[in-house]
Amino acid sequence: MKRKALFFAMLLMALHCVSQVNIIPMPKSIHAINGKFVFGKNTVIHYSNASFISDAEILKRMLKPAMGFQLQHDNSKSKSIILLIEASEMDSIGQEGYLLNVKTGKIEITASHSAGFFYAFQTLLQLMPAEIYSHAIVEKAVWEIDGVIIKDQPLLSWRGSMLDVSRQFYHIDYLKKYINWLAAHKLNVFHLHLTDDEGWRIEIKALPKLTEIGAWRGPDEALPPAHGSGDKRYGGFYTQDELKDLVKYAAERNIQILPEIDVPGHSKSVAAAYPEILCAGSDSSASVQGVKNNVWCAGSEANFEMLDKIIAEVAAIFPMEYIHIGGDEVNHKSWEHCPFCTNLMQKNAYSKSSQIQNYFIARVQKMLEKHGKKMMGWNEILHDSSLLKNTGIMAWTSVAAGMEAVHKQYDVILTPASYFYLDMAQGNGERGHKWATFLPLERLYSFQIPTDSLSRKFVKGIQANLWAEYLDKPTYQTEYQSYPRLCALADLAWSGNSMSFQHFQNRLNSKHYDRMFYMGIHFRVPPPVVKIQNGKLIDQGKLNHGTVYYTTDGSLPTNSSDLFSNLIISNDLIRNVEKLQFRNCFRDSLFSPSVSLAFDTVAVWNNSILSVNSQTLKLAATINYNTQSNHNVLLFKYLYGGEKLGIKRIALYKKASLLFEKMNEKPIFISSRMPEWEVLLPLDILLEGGLYHIEIEIVGELPRDSNGVILHIPR
Repeated sequence: MKRKALFFAMLLMALHCVSQVNIIPMPKSIHAINGKFVFGKNTVIHYSNASFISDAEILKRMLKPAMGFQLQHDNSKSKSIILLIEASEMDSIGQEGYLLNVKTGKIEITASHSAGFFYAFQTLLQLMPAEIYSHAIVEKAVWEIDGVIIKDQPLLSWRGSMLDVSRQFYHIDYLKKYINWLAAHKLNVFHLHLTDDEGWRIEIKALPKLTEIGAWRGPDEALPPAHGSGDKRYGGFYTQDELKDLVKYAAERNIQILPEIDVPGHSKSVAAAYPEILCAGSDSSASVQGVKNNVWCAGSEANFEMLDKIIAEVAAIFPMEYIHIGGDEVNHKSWEHCPFCTNLMQKNAYSKSSQIQNYFIARVQKMLEKHGKKMMGWNEILHDSSLLKNTGIMAWTSVAAGMEAVHKQYDVILTPASYFYLDMAQGNGERGHKWATFLPLERLYSFQIPTDSLSRKFVKGIQANLWAEYLDKPTYQTEYQSYPRLCALADLAWSGNSMSFQHFQNRLNSKHYDRMFYMGIHFRVPPPVVKIQNGKLIDQGKLNHGTVYYTTDGSLPTNSSDLFSNLIISNDLIRNVEKLQFRNCFRDSLFSPSVSLAFDTVAVWNNSILSVNSQTLKLAATINYNTQSNHNVLLFKYLYGGEKLGIKRIALYKKASLLFEKMNEKPIFISSRMPEWEVLLPLDILLEGGLYHIEIEIVGELPRDSNGVILHIPR
């Protein structure tokens, strides 16, 4: 019995230790063991193969800023050793996998490739105090790690992030910082959207006007001001030497850079520099973004000669096997009015202008092949049946578009806008696009990676894209839109759908917000969740190292506002609840969005409920009557999704008795554009708390991707 008791005690201790390992992305396998490794000035790095010296240097570089001392290479016996070991075939950990064994006096890291060592180092840092990410020496810190055995490798080989450097221009030093943050989360592809209507960002020596003219916008420039660039000259570009240096910098962090040259549309910046690329004729139509004269003429042989020069120079800079050629949102009407393009249609017996795009893409693909590259493009290029099978498809319009490519047996990167477009606003009132959905952290984390046999073969990865229209202000908006949503993407891409969102949130709050703080990331701090519970105000979303401030007049709380801990509930407060605002402040420097009092959810609608083959939703609702209120409101609150919910009628029942009914003359549509709708109930309806039923009649086709809640708000 004693042995059994000891076994269960050790098991519980191990499970507790593992639960304290708050790593993002979550490793494949973790086992806690006895022991503790302590770093000190006597800690040395050994390696079983002389080729690992460059990996050892990387680890030394990562640890030195915060520790203040540099680990040494030493073959003498030491009581504190980090040992780099070459993996055998029996280890079966792949190129990016690793084994990490931490015990008293020794850390053993086993990998078959530098990528595996690099990711083991990233995990090692996350096992240490968060201050290890500090850029300055941390005085009196104890750098230690509890005993643990980790076996790890990624689920997906492509774990990507795209940054739009055309609409906003980022200094090369900022791109290096961004790469550091990606690497810390084991992301391995950095997609640079280098060209678009608003700016050309890459030096092409054979065509100097692309950057002399096409890289700048402003009142006196060929390109007009856009996206907050103001009344001054704005823009810039990256020289080929800068980009080669960036490629090298990224490669040292196991990141490949994917360049994108967007054709045949999204090319206003090219036309500003070389107007001869445009079609002849009198077309005045505009792209979906409202831009005119931004499409390459497909009937001009000179254009393909120009494109060949561009591709040749891009291919020489970027060693990645792919070049992304865009291919999305092309305004075909410009071709329909061009004598050269209509002649092309007649010559090739084309019946519609979309076939010209297929022709254009096929010509570009041949150039890429000539220069030793494969083509990748947005899923619109999939319409061309003549695409080579080594073409990569980046599916942005929907998951279904990605599955179409999978079934046609193309390699696919899933990046649907309704899950992975980081330019989408994260909540009501926040800066960002809303056309695809609101994209809170939970929405992104809910993405299901396909697991059927064909998908496992052809879905190479997932990627988040950050378009830059709304990133001009404030200065930290790029980071705010990226993190912690890129943390969620990293967890999915590395670990799959094996963890709950709550588990992920716990890892963020326990340690990872601290890590990002010391990395220098201005991430989005989660707002507090303040509710009335048993007559008291409770923060149910308590943030480690967070302080909650509040105001009662509807103004934005700051760190000079009142502390939440001093707030006392009252009848006046309840009656003026819409003026009550709360805000988290993390480590006295980073603020969350401002939110009002959080009320209990009485009912929800989601994809599974809406998939029922009926136009009427019947939802159970538990409502607690509040005698302090002057009114009772049912608030329909859209959270996220790709479709709107149209409501024709709402009714409230207690058992079988109809208490309230409201018919809308015109359907009310709840979506990201109108995320809230209130229904005011007569005061005497809710005579008692308990179970009610809400009946909702939906108009139109049943939505398949709409998620929201119904709140009861006493006022």
